[in-house]
Amino acid sequence: MRTVPKIIFWLGLGVGSLLLILIVVIYRNHLWRTRNDSRYAAEGQAAVEEYLRTNAPSALKQLHETKDWGAFVKLEGGGIAHPVWNIQGYHFLDLRRTAYFTAGKLPIRIIISEGRVTAPGLKTVGKPYVRDGMIFVSHPQVRPGHVPTFRRTYRIHRTPRLRLVCMPRTMGAGSVIRSVRRL
Repeated sequence: MRTVPKIIFWLGLGVGSLLLILIVVIYRNHLWRTRNDSRYAAEGQAAVEEYLRTNAPSALKQLHETKDWGAFVKLEGGGIAHPVWNIQGYHFLDLRRTAYFTAGKLPIRIIISEGRVTAPGLKTVGKPYVRDGMIFVSHPQVRPGHVPTFRRTYRIHRTPRLRLVCMPRTMGAGSVIRSVRRL
């Protein structure tokens, strides 16, 4: 009779320890991600500010703004949004900012995309460009830290073993095969 409470105690202690370790790992990942994403957003926003300082009339024309807003003054705003459904195939940060010009203010959406996919070989923050009413910037260090990927090995009928690198079903309608390699 005495062994049952001991087993329950040690089992509870083990499960509690695992939960504590899991919470610490998740929290450290959250802190790391928040710090890095804030830095990437600041670097991307600085590139957009410089772009608007030098190219404000042409950029606003591409944003379908017909009014003459004058010279660019500053960008204001805070917060970083992450993609909920990532159907583009790359990770990005979404910044909603207000651009102040000498003749008024205008809401602007800035997308800081994963540079290794959108601009391979990029070593620094890329040059901003306007598309679909948004300003895009490629950043070489933006990564999908919270999007899990997994590897499964499938046996394909009458062929050598191949490794298919798949994305999980939570990313869209089904798993997406990213690459195939022989084992």
